[in-house]
Amino acid sequence: MKRLLLSLPFLLLSAAASQAGLVISEIDLAANQLEVLNTGSTSDSLSGYWLCNLWQGSPVYIPVDSGMILPAQSSTTTLNVPAGGLITLQLTAAFVTDARGELGLYRNGSNFGVAANMVDYVCWGSSAPSPSSRDLVAASLGIWQLGTAIPVAGISAGQTIQLKFNEDGNSASDYQIAASTIGADQVHPNDHLVISEIDLAGNKVEILNTGDSTKSLSGFWFCNLWQGSPVYIPIDSSMILPAQSTTTTLDLPAGGLISLQLSASFITDARGELGLYRNANSFGDAANMQDYVCWGAAPSPSSRDLVAASFGIWQLGTFVDIAGITPGQTIQLKEGEDGNSAPDYQLATGTIGFNQVYPPPVEPQEQIAFRVRSLTFNGSHDLVIHFTPGEETGPFILTSSNDLTSPFTEETHAVYNAEQGTFTVPAANVNPFQDFYKVETVVE
Repeated sequence: MKRLLLSLPFLLLSAAASQAGLVISEIDLAANQLEVLNTGSTSDSLSGYWLCNLWQGSPVYIPVDSGMILPAQSSTTTLNVPAGGLITLQLTAAFVTDARGELGLYRNGSNFGVAANMVDYVCWGSSAPSPSSRDLVAASLGIWQLGTAIPVAGISAGQTIQLKFNEDGNSASDYQIAASTIGADQVHPNDHLVISEIDLAGNKVEILNTGDSTKSLSGFWFCNLWQGSPVYIPIDSSMILPAQSTTTTLDLPAGGLISLQLSASFITDARGELGLYRNANSFGDAANMQDYVCWGAAPSPSSRDLVAASFGIWQLGTFVDIAGITPGQTIQLKEGEDGNSAPDYQLATGTIGFNQVYPPPVEPQEQIAFRVRSLTFNGSHDLVIHFTPGEETGPFILTSSNDLTSPFTEETHAVYNAEQGTFTVPAANVNPFQDFYKVETVVE
């Protein structure tokens, strides 16, 4: 949560900022469970922390201890919460009061009288808390609006109080009543957007949506803090290369990919990094990093690999080796890999615009006479289609359709190589994501 303490002494500002990553992200009133999210860029500890429900709680204060942790719904089994991680604590019905209540998270249980010890605060119920509650302290720190509460009337079974997507939790309106997501980060969810290919010569970046629903890149930015000029660039629709993308907008369908044209000063050839961020308003909030790739050399200590490593999406100090890269080759994510380490990437003939990470599934050999095994590009950017003849002896032809509803017709430009089991379509006749191919036998 933001700590708006500019009017307070500098020493107080520093103390509050140091722990600003811990946020009350979800409360299950029925199950008496509390979820705390670490939105910071480094690990943070709840050791020595206390919870306070001065308004309704019995007891009023309880210490946070490891015996409360629900391991199956937490990122940790200790009170050390990793960056971007969360911890779920089992409390009691007497403390997490259903109808109305409050939760103040304090870093120092020995001195509740010092306002700076409050780290976060949430209040709920049908009425504003009493004047003696902790919302007075929270309001003075700018982390709650005085006299407000999250309405819980009509909450149903299976629903919880939860922090909304990308909100900081500094007001009741930042929270909602929704189906429980205890144990999952609904505030900064992983969008399943992966940097799947980088063309250093062409200054292109391909992003793959590995999720099961459409995701938007609207509001996303790239960062090359190490080598880029400029360091930050916003992603916008004018960058899209339609012929090498499954979309012409920033809305990326499930399983789809988008190729973006960047600049040579940003996609630096010899060495560099790419951090994909979901919220340009706060690069300082590590939870906004979605994906990361580094190439050429070990990055400097000031680069974004420190953030990526803290989230487990990159190995600290490692990079994709591009020594010996040849014309036509790109940095590309290997088939079936998640891209969380340098070995997940390879140098190979460019496949920008084609999904080399999760190629279409292949039917079992016994169910079909022959099958297409892979689609790749050669050094001339011709499309090479490899297939397995199975029990068929041919002759074979390659057919195509531009929308799957139109009839498949023979691709007359394709060159057949019986020895290798391939059809090669010249680059000039390739229409990525506009043509669909099928190998067929010729019926005499």
